[in-house]
Amino acid sequence: MLMSSGLSMITITAFTTLSTGSNLLLLSMSINASLQNDSYDDKKRAKYDLAGKKIRNGYADGSHSEIEVSQSASWGPTEIRGRGQKILKFMEERWDFKLSESDKEKILFLDFEIELSESF
Repeated sequence: MLMSSGLSMITITAFTTLSTGSNLLLLSMSINASLQNDSYDDKKRAKYDLAGKKIRNGYADGSHSEIEVSQSASWGPTEIRGRGQKILKFMEERWDFKLSESDKEKILFLDFEIELSESF
C-alpha cells in the first residue's frame, strides 16, 4: 500500500523522523508561531525588522536546547536521531535505568523506519 501511494522511503523516513520527540524544542507559543515556516538556517539566527530592530531571537541565542540544536550545520533525520539518542542516554543516567535498543527505537519512533526499510 505504501508503494502504491507514490511515497518513497526517504519521504516516509523524513515524515516519521520529524514526528519524533527529539525534533521538538520547548518554545513559547509566540516564538513557535514566528518560527514555524522558516527554514532551519533562518530559525538559528535572530530576525530583524527593516529598521534593524530585533523582533525575535534565533535558536543560537535561545534556551540551552535551542543553542545545542543551532550548533548543527543542518537538521535532518541523522541529527534528529542523534539528539533523541542523547536525550535517552541522559534520562538513563539521570534516573538510573536501562532501555533496550528496541525500546529506544520505539520511543523515538524509529522502529517504523526499520520495518519499512526491511520491506523494500
